[in-house]
Amino acid sequence: MENKAKEVKKKNSRSFLKILAGVVLIYFGLLLFGNFFDKFNPIRSEKIGRPQASFGMTEEMIEPINPMVGDPMMIESDEMVMPAVDHKTAPSQKGVKIPKRIIKNGFMEIEVEDVKVGMDKVVTIATQNGGDVFNSNINRLKNGSLRGSLMIKVPNHSFEATMKMIRNIEGVLISESVNTSDVTREFVDLQARLENKKAEEVELRKLLERSGELKNVLEVTKEISRVRGEIERLEGQLRYMENQTDMSVINVTFVETTKASPGQNSWRPGQVLNKSLHDLFLGMQNLAYGLIRFFVVDLPFLILISLIIFGFYKGVVIVYRKMKK
Repeated sequence: MENKAKEVKKKNSRSFLKILAGVVLIYFGLLLFGNFFDKFNPIRSEKIGRPQASFGMTEEMIEPINPMVGDPMMIESDEMVMPAVDHKTAPSQKGVKIPKRIIKNGFMEIEVEDVKVGMDKVVTIATQNGGDVFNSNINRLKNGSLRGSLMIKVPNHSFEATMKMIRNIEGVLISESVNTSDVTREFVDLQARLENKKAEEVELRKLLERSGELKNVLEVTKEISRVRGEIERLEGQLRYMENQTDMSVINVTFVETTKASPGQNSWRPGQVLNKSLHDLFLGMQNLAYGLIRFFVVDLPFLILISLIIFGFYKGVVIVYRKMKK
């Protein structure tokens, strides 16, 4: 009887280990094929903005992008530049048409043979469309090529035409994006809050005229000062937003076409050796991180799944044997 129990225990252990091995193989198979198919996924493969450090690349090998051009949320200057608002009409809840305000921000990256010529063309295009240049800079990369960027503002009604003209500049368009955001609700809310505060101020001033006691006069005066401060703050926000509604922001980046030179193809075994050692170190580091994550996070989860499958399997076997009897 004892030998039979040991045999059953060994059989169960072998069955569980087989299930666990199968689950682990399926897990690695999903990881392998998932990464394989991600390479052919155009949605995941397209990334616009600052390049990320891939395997074998260091941070110093990545050229920094000017925050004035790359990401509008990273802009730091004395004058905050808000993308312009597109004025259209949209029916409100009461059926009255109100101006629809759409924030637009354009970004383009173009590869050209001469960065300075490309930037001059953008300046001309901005001037022709009633706009102006607000920021521009040119940097020389480590490979000797130039990289230039500039930010222009053009009238909102010329936004699409300006983008089209820049797109037609002789060169290779690397990336293009237009970010839009409907802020009509926020603008209307600001207007409604301002009207309510103005109405509140009128009522307080009427109350001030009826107040006779000094205590009441002081309290009402204090409330009027508070409401007046809120009115001025809301008016400032509205003025700022209204001042930005007539102009759109377009960020343009030019990269120079790299030209091969004899020096670039020279014999440099030391550099190749250093890069190979660096890649080996990164590979071993990534392998160690992967093993730690697998044994600490993934393996316990896979064991739990295997136990559930094993329990289900044993239940099916027991039911089958009872039905067979």
